[in-house]
Amino acid sequence: MLSLKFNPLIPGKRNLALSSDLDPDSNFNFDMFRCDYFTESQFNELFHKMSSSFSICFSLLHLNIHSLSRNYDNFTTFLANIEGKFSIMGVSETWLKDSGYSFDIMGYDFIHNPRPNRISGGVGIYVNNDLEFKPGPDLAFPDISSPSTESLFIEIRRPLSNNIIIGVIYRPPDSNANDFVQNFNSLLAKIGKENKLSS
Repeated sequence: MLSLKFNPLIPGKRNLALSSDLDPDSNFNFDMFRCDYFTESQFNELFHKMSSSFSICFSLLHLNIHSLSRNYDNFTTFLANIEGKFSIMGVSETWLKDSGYSFDIMGYDFIHNPRPNRISGGVGIYVNNDLEFKPGPDLAFPDISSPSTESLFIEIRRPLSNNIIIGVIYRPPDSNANDFVQNFNSLLAKIGKENKLSS
């Protein structure tokens, strides 16, 4: 496992002392991975350029929705304004209290895992109706050592190829990052033994 030796977000401070309190979110090396942000119109322009391949691609979208009930209309409006249909849409911080809530989106099946005993947190996955899937409760993030971390996994069935494991994991910023990384590595090792693709 790599140690975090500097914070790439603070220019000129490349020799920060090693500390267990360093937040991996603020120590992400953006030189290695590039993430682009798009407006709806920019996304639609990109979609038109690659529309022939997008329809056959496996596509993922993730949103920290910060209350699905409050932002459901904004979410569905956003989806209506963009072209193309994602294979999987993960949402974190759903703020749903139990599994009885229904926030369906046409063309998708929705499953979610609420955070018990707290109003915030919770994760969910929208799965395109064209995909056959099953929940993967055996791959849940360990609750005992990280009770504030939520996770939800599904397995996409593909008859002619390896199945795909998809997961949404939410770690609150006030939880212990070291415990999270150790548990995450254990979970990845478990998934790796299943000889399936993972996202």
